[in-house]
Amino acid sequence: MVSAFEQMEQTHAEAVETGDDPMSIGNVGAIVALAARGRLLSIGPEEVPRAGGVIGYGADIVALFRHAAYFVDRILKGANPADLPIERVSKFQFILNRKAD
Repeated sequence: MVSAFEQMEQTHAEAVETGDDPMSIGNVGAIVALAARGRLLSIGPEEVPRAGGVIGYGADIVALFRHAAYFVDRILKGANPADLPIERVSKFQFILNRKAD
């Protein structure tokens, strides 16, 4: 059986994108190491460049939690949760690891 990274090498892939699911985040160090060994650009959530990968991009989690306080405040003051607006993420972060190989 050929591993995913061996198959990427055989097909001359240039990059690997890591999702932000718990399985990927839990194994980000191994994923980044395998990508580096195969000379692949590694892109994903903020954990990727912190683990030695090249690019991290995604919603600013801290800003999301801070904004959640607004909704908690409204609900505690009597607002009906069904009447509160659904909002999209408005603040993103881009992290570039300039020390990555």
